Amino acid sequence: MDGHARPDPLTTPSEPVPTFREWWTEFTLMRVGVRPSTLRRDNSIYNCHLDPVFGHTTIDQIGFRSAQRFVAELAGSGLAPRTVRKAAGLLAQSLDIAVRSGLLAQNPTRGLALPQIPHKEPSFLDPEEVDRLASAIAEPYRTFVLVGAYAGLRHGELAALRVERVDIAARTIDVVETRTLGADGAPTFGPPKSRAGRRTVPVPPFVMQELGDDISGRGLEPRDLVWTSAWGSPLSEGNFRSRTWRAATIAAGLEGLRIHDLRHTCIAMWSRSLASPRAAAKWAGHSNPTLVLNVYGGVFDDESTAVMDRLTSYARRGQ
Repeated sequence: MDGHARPDPLTTPSEPVPTFREWWTEFTLMRVGVRPSTLRRDNSIYNCHLDPVFGHTTIDQIGFRSAQRFVAELAGSGLAPRTVRKAAGLLAQSLDIAVRSGLLAQNPTRGLALPQIPHKEPSFLDPEEVDRLASAIAEPYRTFVLVGAYAGLRHGELAALRVERVDIAARTIDVVETRTLGADGAPTFGPPKSRAGRRTVPVPPFVMQELGDDISGRGLEPRDLVWTSAWGSPLSEGNFRSRTWRAATIAAGLEGLRIHDLRHTCIAMWSRSLASPRAAAKWAGHSNPTLVLNVYGGVFDDESTAVMDRLTSYARRGQ
């Protein structure tokens, strides 16, 4: 014996249980591969909804009842169901990591009753409406509308598109970047969220012709963004919507149309042109065709008439 008592692991005081506020700070530092814009959004949800309720509570005192009351009160306040579910999901996700860190024996927030997100059918434009909107929007955004509606790029992908990624001869666009917001709220560019998001998208000849003429007419260089704000800065979805998009939709008789509805329109047109769900998913940047079918299943069902007409024509040629 050396005269010094050795600590007994069974009697050594355990690590103090952190408050949820303390744990959120540590949990945030432990997150890996999360975009700055996502961290910014999640911290906003934490500050607005989670901290006022749970901030001073030690995490071992958060129980199912208190978490379910939290969800019910948020839902009863009129908050959007998607935001309520996101707040509950962040609470559950953070406590999952607390369990894995040995701070909790189990996560008490699993199995919460959550509000349902109302189903909203996507809005689809027909070609005449696309052209009407493209003609109504301020220059140089006519081609923004056409590429959105006939190539299906997301707004962030349109805002990050550079001239060098437009292959006029091949009639394709390489999607390799998207515009997001950094932790400080400033625009930043990075790769798409998933491997499937990095893709080559075919573009109809008439759209590529207009896009090529637009690029050459404005004298853009290979590294230039195809579309920017009037001041030459990267497009901000909020500013673009309020300063340019809304007026164009009203002028075209399409008030209420969202920028994302151009993407919905494109996938619907692919379907009606008899593209398979697998091809549509690949061009849209989804890893699984099921994701496309879940949203656009009704549209893909519409192709049955065209398929039967083609089958009839084929059968008659053999008679």
